Amino acid sequence: MVPQMDDASYRKIQDQFYSNLNGTSPLEIGLVLSAAPVCVLLRSILLPWLFGSAVRFGLWTNHLLDFGLLIFPIILCCTVWSEYLQAVIVSMIFMILALLTTNLGTGTKAQTSKQSVSTLSESLQLTVEGKRPFISNFRAYGLIGTAISILAVDFVIFPRRFAKTETYGTGFMDYGVGGFIICNAVVSLEARGKNKQNRGFSASIANILQAIKSTAPLLILGFGRLVSVKAADYHEHISEYGVHWNFFFTLAAVRVLSALVLTFFSPRMSWIISLAVAVGYQYCLTNLGLEHFVLHGSDGNNTREGLLNANREGVFSSFGYLALYFAGVQLGIFLFKKRSTLQDWCRVCVVLLISDVSLWVIFSLCTETIQPVSRRTANLSFIIWSFAYSVHLLATFLLTDLITTFSMVMGFIPAPSSDVKGQKPNTVKGHTKNAPTIPESKFCLLAAINRNQLLYFLLANILTGVVNMTMQTILQPPNIGLVAVSCYMYVLGFFLVILHAMNITTKVW
Repeated sequence: MVPQMDDASYRKIQDQFYSNLNGTSPLEIGLVLSAAPVCVLLRSILLPWLFGSAVRFGLWTNHLLDFGLLIFPIILCCTVWSEYLQAVIVSMIFMILALLTTNLGTGTKAQTSKQSVSTLSESLQLTVEGKRPFISNFRAYGLIGTAISILAVDFVIFPRRFAKTETYGTGFMDYGVGGFIICNAVVSLEARGKNKQNRGFSASIANILQAIKSTAPLLILGFGRLVSVKAADYHEHISEYGVHWNFFFTLAAVRVLSALVLTFFSPRMSWIISLAVAVGYQYCLTNLGLEHFVLHGSDGNNTREGLLNANREGVFSSFGYLALYFAGVQLGIFLFKKRSTLQDWCRVCVVLLISDVSLWVIFSLCTETIQPVSRRTANLSFIIWSFAYSVHLLATFLLTDLITTFSMVMGFIPAPSSDVKGQKPNTVKGHTKNAPTIPESKFCLLAAINRNQLLYFLLANILTGVVNMTMQTILQPPNIGLVAVSCYMYVLGFFLVILHAMNITTKVW
């Protein structure tokens, strides 16, 4: 039985537990993030290796497999295996190579040769149709990482270097909000070319009013969180957003500001808008005293008198997140360009990888010559850092999709039966013209999370509060912490899978 402390003593320990943290190296965070694409690839290779292409699982079995292959390894990498990240990732990669080699050696390729192409050059010309799984996986794992972190951070199993930094530094959790903004921007209406083009003053005003109206659910959630946190006297770190501000208000602010900007500019100018906002905001931070105000208040002694002083971090960091949003829109415009062949997507992957390397070079120069990363102010270094990780994840998830597709095309793993039994498939020199699509079960956990993203995030916050109100998390031993986080993630995912299987979408605005 874990001994309990009185509320005053426990609150003091909490304040020490979450304060004065400086983060970890960008490389270690990159390793944690890289575990997600490797998990997806392992699942894509392992399940056909074990069960073939025709097996269909029920809801319980499918979710258990998804949780074991897609979620639990990430929980371990963020907690008890954090000291062995390189060994874990290398081990999973060797397992994938072993599975592919075993498939090749046991004749899987020969059994599917009628549907596969004979050379790499022919496979590159195959047509790719349907959705882009790598974007869906990127968005789902952004939420999964957030959900794990917001509860695990309350236990001793979560390394303090992964938690949110106090003022400067790079923690694993610092990427969360920036990554969430980019996840939404990449698939926004503007990125997909489905936004309404405004002509005239009245149309522009109507668009802004619609944007304000669409933020109503976010504002309701924001005020709901504010009231519940204050009423329950739940622990909160004021220097993150301020006294009253929270993440939902940041989302609402970015939504309204982006709509206002796009009233005057085309979405295809998003990269220019992003650069202008980021540089302009950094100029204000560095040269106009805005950074001193955000960090220390109007009196220089951390005053919280007045609404602006009380919420200065949340209010002004919204400009940094706005720059990130427009960078994400431009990235989405690039990704949603029409492409037809595997070769086209290989080129996209190369472009993303080169862009990622370039962003890290720029990031290094920025931190040395301007400012280190500060999530609290969402400065230029933070913007570049967050965007670099997002490009890195998109590139690796796309690489995962390409490896899976080529493995099916070349016959290393069986292609889905729906792809190999088509009625008179289009052929080129006797070979199928369309590349096999990566299968997705109606119970797929990642698809379920993508379908109801805001609900997933909201439930994660609610369950986190419930756990914290039922136990003094900091005092729990590592084994209890790991069990609590694992059960929480399993239940959270299973609820979303049930909604997905029932074809229920909770977005109503």
